[in-house]
Amino acid sequence: LYKASLDTERTGWDYFDACEVGMESLSKLYDAVVEEEASEPVVLDSDDLIDDPTGAMRAFCGAVGLPFDATRMLAWEEGPLPGWDTWGGWHDDAIHSTGFRPRAERGAWLRECKPTGLGVAH
Repeated sequence: LYKASLDTERTGWDYFDACEVGMESLSKLYDAVVEEEASEPVVLDSDDLIDDPTGAMRAFCGAVGLPFDATRMLAWEEGPLPGWDTWGGWHDDAIHSTGFRPRAERGAWLRECKPTGLGVAH
C-alpha cells in the first residue's frame, strides 16, 4: 500500500496509514485459529524468508506437507501474472524480481506505527 500510494496518478491510491496495515487483524486471526484448531498455525515470517529463503521454504513445506522444490520456489521468471494489471503499482517489486533478495531497509511506515500483534506469531 505504501508504495502504491506514492504514484497517485498511476495507482489511484493517495492515502496510506501505517496503522491500517492489518497487524491487529492478523493477530486476532492467529488467536482464532489456535483456539479453533487447538494447535499452532504455520506462520512463515517474511524476515526469515528473506534472510534464509531455502531454509524458510523447506521448513514451511515440511510443516504443511508439501514437497520442497527449490527450482520452482526460490527463483522465477521476471514478469506479471494474470490479474496483476488491476492493481497498478501494487506488484511492481514482484513483477521485476526473479527470486528473493535482502531488503535494503525496513519501511519507514513500520517505524511510524507500533502495530499491535507484531511479533506475536513466530
